Amino acid sequence: MTRRLPPLNWLRSFEAAARHLSFTATGEELHLTQAAVSQHIKSLEQYLGQPLFIRMPRSLRLTDQGRAYQRRIEPLLGRIADDTEELFGSRDVNQITVRANAAFSVLWLAPRLDSFVKAHAGLQIRIVNPIWSLQEMEEGADFEIRYGDGQWPGLQAHRLTWDRLFPVCAPTIKRDDTRSALTGNPLIHVMGYRDGWSDWVRSVELTDIDTRSGIQCDNSIMAFELAATGTGFAIARTSLVDGMLKSGRLVRAFDQDAPTTESFYLVEQSNPAASRTRTTFRDWLLGEAQHFRSGV
Repeated sequence: MTRRLPPLNWLRSFEAAARHLSFTATGEELHLTQAAVSQHIKSLEQYLGQPLFIRMPRSLRLTDQGRAYQRRIEPLLGRIADDTEELFGSRDVNQITVRANAAFSVLWLAPRLDSFVKAHAGLQIRIVNPIWSLQEMEEGADFEIRYGDGQWPGLQAHRLTWDRLFPVCAPTIKRDDTRSALTGNPLIHVMGYRDGWSDWVRSVELTDIDTRSGIQCDNSIMAFELAATGTGFAIARTSLVDGMLKSGRLVRAFDQDAPTTESFYLVEQSNPAASRTRTTFRDWLLGEAQHFRSGV
């Protein structure tokens, strides 16, 4: 079914004109000429087949139909504006948009963000979790947090983590039986990372452990939850598992760990536009990364 819907620019002009009762003031608000506003209203009246305003020598007055239409249109346009801002953010200069994978956002960034928000109450932050990784910066994003080697042509990368790789499990697993348990329980893999179980077992010389099977997860959040419930052993990175180790939901299955060949980086354009807001967020995040690295 085809909806009978007037052009949105006509409706915007009508809603503003109904508030101001002046085509001139409406034009100033919408950055249109008085003639353009008048034409929008005239076109809308012709479309509806009803007059919306009574034109007087120096003012406007709504007709009964115009007043009734205003009462319906005004809250609808307001809701469209509110929903657009809620989903896509405002265009405020004090807003930062950060694009980061869900695991880093939940396990590393979220526990630290409260201090930044309280210290910078006037700054709005949008955290966007992409489903797929892109090779180029997404339009509209101020920063991205990527996992890799830090080499992305045309982009500037600031290292955030210096991770070690090690297995984790539920605290109910007996530590003196960990090696046999490791061979008798599922290994939980996280897809999308270069380093994994095979790199760890090779590094610690436990080559008798078969790393080819197990449970495949597309994010660390799911992998760690499975491990915490005793489903199996997950391979973990220092930065992502730190909170669950401190809470006691997970424990290290082995003391031995292995280095990773990739890290998390804060990424931005090579020549970012000068912005105090961007600088404030970048300096804070790099400071938090250094605190975490030094164990503060």
